[in-house]
Amino acid sequence: ALEKLDVRFAENVFVIDPVGYYDMMMLEENARIIATDSGGVQREAYFMQKPCLTLRDETEWTETVTAGWNKLVGVDVDLIVHEWRNFTRPAEQPPIFGDGTAGEKIAEVLGQVKLSFHAERVMNPMAG
Repeated sequence: ALEKLDVRFAENVFVIDPVGYYDMMMLEENARIIATDSGGVQREAYFMQKPCLTLRDETEWTETVTAGWNKLVGVDVDLIVHEWRNFTRPAEQPPIFGDGTAGEKIAEVLGQVKLSFHAERVMNPMAG
């Protein structure tokens, strides 16, 4: 579609065919800034500490916008170019999707449930 419209990009902007998950992760990791319409890529950009321009007018990941890591630019070419050139990475990245210890917390709770269940059976062998 871009070829038919004769759309041209700067030489440091690459338009590529779709890629698999691992290739996409590598591309995101090595990007300075990410422009996407994908909800998943918006979140991945946040995890990789990459500024993100969302080419939509709304997002399901509003937390990334509030935190300053994601900007909704829609399809306004002037706004996209302005934000691409001027997007400044926020100084901080709050843990809006957790602190990375969910697995440990779940294991701890499951361990407590198991101990509680075991103690109940010891105290009352006829229990369930």
